[in-house]
Amino acid sequence: MICLACHKFTRPEEQLNCSVCKGCYHYKCYNISAYYKENLSSLKKELEECHSCNRVTRRKEDHTSYRRQLTPLSTAASSKRRSVDTNMSCDEVLGTSDGGVNDCQVDNNSTTNPTPPAAAITYDQFGALFDCKLSKLSTDIRADITHLRECLDALNTKLADYDRRIKSLESVEKENNVLKVTVAALKSRLNSQAQIALGNELEISGLEETPNEKPTHLVLITVAAKLGIELQDMDLNYAHRAGPKNQNINTNVSGNRKLLRSLMVAFTRRGLALC
Repeated sequence: MICLACHKFTRPEEQLNCSVCKGCYHYKCYNISAYYKENLSSLKKELEECHSCNRVTRRKEDHTSYRRQLTPLSTAASSKRRSVDTNMSCDEVLGTSDGGVNDCQVDNNSTTNPTPPAAAITYDQFGALFDCKLSKLSTDIRADITHLRECLDALNTKLADYDRRIKSLESVEKENNVLKVTVAALKSRLNSQAQIALGNELEISGLEETPNEKPTHLVLITVAAKLGIELQDMDLNYAHRAGPKNQNINTNVSGNRKLLRSLMVAFTRRGLALC
């Protein structure tokens, strides 16, 4: 084991253990006489409190280990002390580490200040523990950053899709407005053409309707002859009765005149309709 005061290896029969921090110390670091050293095997080799637990302040520019004279341990006092395993090691406090202390790392001529047992760790061990924790934290941070990047990429893809849809809807809206204007213009044109077509049409009412009549022959022979107008087949665009056909027509009943359908005649020229 390594003494926390002089940082040297100590044999089991020459070491003392603190009852509080379980630290290991060499008997010479506490200025124990040879008498007490010879009786260490009969004692429990346990200190009440080490100098680190007592928090004794070292003198300025004093680089030697703190030492004090211990009073003889009585049998009654030693019987009241707790039994502590003498095979204490720093591995129980620090855990197994690749950066542990070995024979090559111990400086037998070291006179540095004693390190408190709670912080009895070398710079290599501290660096290894710090690197381990930092590596784990860095791994977690990298995983979170990767997840955030994936989320941002998904959001960018959705935003691009929405932007494309909005542009498509804007183009459809513009096309819809153009189509509305075109439909309104076509309706106006059809209305004008309908009005113009009505100028070439003539409605004749009061003519008796027979089952097998021909409206064109009726117009050319009966109407034109009685009105004194000369008409030919090429002068007529069409001629027909308006409305649905009445199946119960009886020409012998005078009341059926009210049921006679009008005769619609369309001329090829407007001048013929004005005659």
